[in-house]
Amino acid sequence: PPVLYSDYFFNNNNGQPIFDTRIGITIAEKHRVSLISNNVFNRTYSLRPLKADPMRSILIQYVGDF
Repeated sequence: PPVLYSDYFFNNNNGQPIFDTRIGITIAEKHRVSLISNNVFNRTYSLRPLKADPMRSILIQYVGDF
C-alpha cells in the first residue's frame, strides 16, 4: 500500500532524541586524532516528512600540521 503523508505524520510526530559525539586527543603538539559519531543510538528519524535521515556513521579523523 502507498505511504500517505498524514499517516506518517500522525505515527511519527512525537520527537526523537538524536545524539552526536566528538572525542579527540592531541598526541603531540601538531597531531590530533578524533572519533566522530553521528546518530550514536542508530535511531530512525526524519527532519522533513518522508525523508529519512542517515543512520549511524562513525569517522576517525587525523589532523597534522606540517
